[in-house]
This record gives sequence, structure tokens and C-alpha cells, in this order.
Amino acid sequence: LNKTFLKLLNVSLYMNVHVHPEKKGIHHKVYHHVKKHKGKWLIGVFSVAIIVLIFMLFVNVAPKGAKVDNIVRIDYVGYLDDGMIFDTSFDSVAKNANIANPSRKYEPLEFKIGSGTVLKDFEDAVIGMINGQSKSIKIAGDKAYPLMNLPKTITIKNAYTVSITEFEGVVAGGKAELGKDYILPQVPWKVKITKLDSTTGMLTFASQAQKDEIFSLRQWNATVLDINEENITLFQDVKADTIISLPDGRNGRVVKVTDTEYFVDFVYPLGGKDLNFNITLIEIKK
Repeated sequence: LNKTFLKLLNVSLYMNVHVHPEKKGIHHKVYHHVKKHKGKWLIGVFSVAIIVLIFMLFVNVAPKGAKVDNIVRIDYVGYLDDGMIFDTSFDSVAKNANIANPSRKYEPLEFKIGSGTVLKDFEDAVIGMINGQSKSIKIAGDKAYPLMNLPKTITIKNAYTVSITEFEGVVAGGKAELGKDYILPQVPWKVKITKLDSTTGMLTFASQAQKDEIFSLRQWNATVLDINEENITLFQDVKADTIISLPDGRNGRVVKVTDTEYFVDFVYPLGGKDLNFNITLIEIKK
């Protein structure tokens, strides 16, 4: 870049000064100024070249910010305007705030941006963040958990069915191998790749779960009641007085358990209140 710039400059000055030597105008003065102060010109041009190279390098290697459809992992502390902590991904913070749930595993929150599994303003705040970046945000009460006419008690079936075909067509990270066991984030059991389309990169998984096998879920254990080529039926071993949390932010207590269902009383301590979050982007998974 330096040589090309000087070459073009010298050629241009040479043509203007030596082709028409009788013209002693601005070009003649510039040519002799450059010749006289060639060292300073070289330093200047070299400095410009370095700046351009640094800019180009920065553009190419600068970390990419999180965007819609990325799967991210976030550490966070949620608190009200009075400082009361209502949720966090840190076990130590939960214990110090006396909100620790023994049936919950405290770890970074993982979600897909744009999926709607967390508050929209929370998702929007993560967009553009890079790994290791932290920020504080406030979500207005009317955009957080507004007061709604929701039922206090809901009934949930102990047994539920998961479709095996739901996990077909998932693209595995890294090098996929036919017959290799994998752990998918959607299910607690291992799966095996039974079909691999090398053209599209799409995979078909077969569940490795066995009947009567017990898996540890987020808040309780679940037992495989039945399994066939299409579905897996799980029975949740829910205990009375267990505190549970739903993705919409509601917390509730299991007040009754039968052989077929359990009953949960929900409370809405965050309804209509402004929420504050300190968040840190731990990882952009893909």
C-alpha cells in the first residue's frame, strides 16, 4: 500500500513537473516539498496504512454479537426497585436472598433468541451482546408480568407423552457420526443417529431410553412408562409441597398429588411490577 501510494504520487508529480517544465505551479511546489520532506511523508503514509490494516483486522476478527435465532446462555440476577431479589441463575445469590429452591438447579439460563420463551424485552436486551459482556436492564411492569385474571389453581397430568419424531431433522454441532450417541438439550436421555443426509446435513435420531428407566428432570424425577417407535410416555414423580416455576415466571406450590394428576396453587408476586436484571452473556452456542 505504501509503495503503491508513493509510486502513484511520484508518477503524478513527475508528469506534471517534467513533462511541462515551463509550468512552475502548485505541482512543482508539491513535488519539491515531498522530495524535501520525504521522511515525514513516509511516516505519514505508513501511519495511515497501519490504521487501515488495524481497522480491516478489527472488522474481520471482532467478536460477533448475539442475534435472533442464536441459542445463548445467560447468567442473571432479577430484583425489584426496592432491591428484593426475586430470581437468579446463581445458587449462592439465591441462598443469600432466601429464595433458594432445593428442587431447582441454578445455572445459566439457556434460550433461543426470538423463541418467546423469555420476556421479549429480556430477549431484545441480549441482541448485540458479546461473550462476557454484562449490562443492567429495566422492564416496565406492563411489559413484564401484568396483573391478569389467571386461575389460582391448575391441574397437571402426572403422565405426559413426548413425540420421538419431534427430534428428527436436528442438525448436530460438529462432526455428526452415524450410530453415535448424543445428548440433546430437549430430552434427558441419550439419542443415536440412525440416518444422516450428507447433502442437507439433516439427521434422524432414535431414543436410547428404556422402559422403567428413571431420569432426573429439573424439579423432580420422571420414569419411562412406555416407549414405542413414535412416542415416549413419562410419569412425573411429583411431591406435595414442591415449589415449581414455569417459563412465564409464575411460581407455585404443589398442594395435592394423586395417581394421575397434581394440583398447583400459583401466586403472582411480580404482577404489574417493574423488573430489573443484571445480565451477563456467558456463551453464544449457535
